[in-house]
Amino acid sequence: MPSVTTIVAQALHTAATVLREDAPQDGMAFGELWERVFARSPGLRDDWAQAMPDSPPAAGARFTPVGLD
Repeated sequence: MPSVTTIVAQALHTAATVLREDAPQDGMAFGELWERVFARSPGLRDDWAQAMPDSPPAAGARFTPVGLD
């Protein structure tokens, strides 16, 4: 299994890509973001579960774009 740092970095990189390419202007539900992250990087789901067992995604939270151009 990769290190926790590597797993978190992969998740953040993939999440940034999803948000840049797929997020609507009003944001994206956190649970939906995670599902898209795991769809783009399927091996990350198991690695994340092993590395962060007490950190499930918060399905009700939302990301709101803040002009990261």
